[in-house]
Amino acid sequence: MKKVHESEEFITHNSSFIIHFPYLAQKYNMTKDSNGNELKEGDAVMLNRDLKLKGTNTNLKRGTVFKNIKLIEDDFDNIECRSGKSTLVLKTQYLKKK
Repeated sequence: MKKVHESEEFITHNSSFIIHFPYLAQKYNMTKDSNGNELKEGDAVMLNRDLKLKGTNTNLKRGTVFKNIKLIEDDFDNIECRSGKSTLVLKTQYLKKK
């Protein structure tokens, strides 16, 4: 086992799976939702809290579903999705996979 962080988390290089920790997501190029599920292109996601859109007076309500998401290259904390005719960039910490 090899220590990969200052705390007690370890990963093994002999096994076929990697134990997920938030700081490993960037290292292994994985986009994760708020529950730790891996997001892929075309997935549907749901908001887990109300969000105010910057620059507008509109709010996105909790439970709003966005289908056919797009992942942003080199940015594992954000995704792109469409709401009506506009494209939004949302943080994955406010989303859960549907």
